[in-house]
Amino acid sequence: EDDGDGGLRFVDRPPVLQRAEPEIRALADAAFHRYRETVPPNVALLLSQYRLLDVARRVVGVGSVGTRCFILALRGPAEETLILQLKEAGSSVVEQFGGVTPLPGYLDPALFPEQQGYRVVACQRILQAVSDPFLGFLKESGFTFYLRLFRNRNASFEIPAMNSVQFRDYARICAVVLARAHARSPKAAFVSGYLGTGDSFPRAVARWSSAYADQAEEDYAGFVAAARDGRFTVAA
Repeated sequence: EDDGDGGLRFVDRPPVLQRAEPEIRALADAAFHRYRETVPPNVALLLSQYRLLDVARRVVGVGSVGTRCFILALRGPAEETLILQLKEAGSSVVEQFGGVTPLPGYLDPALFPEQQGYRVVACQRILQAVSDPFLGFLKESGFTFYLRLFRNRNASFEIPAMNSVQFRDYARICAVVLARAHARSPKAAFVSGYLGTGDSFPRAVARWSSAYADQAEEDYAGFVAAARDGRFTVAA
């Protein structure tokens, strides 16, 4: 909304969105300048023309529960608005629980593993066909963050409503996107040679997927039964 002084400010919508305190906004302003040092020169030049208007805390999705997340409203030279997301970056789960060090020899040892935001940004740039040009990273108050263009356009396909042709097209597109990401990995040729051209791997994936679906239904049935028996409280 209009802040009454020619700028914009976020509208509180608790618990999803709440404006940050003045001290947080001051930290974000300083962080924005440091973040510009981590983006490509053309993007840094563009961002140098923007000024910070407001900062708000935003509740993140299930996969990021417990992490700090903010959105920043910026105003450009032609009074255009740009919204960026500032999100805390933690250690990779494959590193924490799988003992796998991400891309040894490909990440800058001067930045990684201390700067997890750098890891997120670098790996997204490697894997994505068209990466967000505003991806950048920084460290503030002992926490590592990455920034990206904020797009609140989450959507999902209604798979039960698809017919067989639509579902096959949907599955094929998902497979192509996933395969393209893997094709940019250091061991893509090895994986391609291992899989070969037969149908053994697709059939194995189909069997695993079917078993996984059965397990998910079984787990949910157990969850419902436990809630019904009063073993834990479920919000209305």
